[in-house]
Amino acid sequence: MTIDDIVISGDNFETTDAMKELILKKYTRLLKHYGHFITDIEIILKLADHRNIAESNINVPEKKINAKATSDDMYKSVDEMLHKSKVQLEKYKELHFGHGKEEKTAQQFEERADAEEREELDRE
Repeated sequence: MTIDDIVISGDNFETTDAMKELILKKYTRLLKHYGHFITDIEIILKLADHRNIAESNINVPEKKINAKATSDDMYKSVDEMLHKSKVQLEKYKELHFGHGKEEKTAQQFEERADAEEREELDRE
């Protein structure tokens, strides 16, 4: 996944070059940390009932991460959306690649080994 693969669109909102550039700059940092498992990113900017809505759809293996933020300022909405995306990506990363998974696997291994030992002792 590269920064050129990010799709930015507007729904009842004209996405300016400055807005696109800002989003790409922010998501470049996001891709540095999580890009190895992100398959694609779609950003949708909307204007509805005088509210600025920023929405992202991030595809990762076996899951789609959605983040949405609404405010009176589109830049603020984009920042909030990015923050929500980071939180969800960090949870995904920890669940699938983090220390918690390794610890759980080690704990399961120890439990199996203990159960096998008990079975052997019961046989004797």
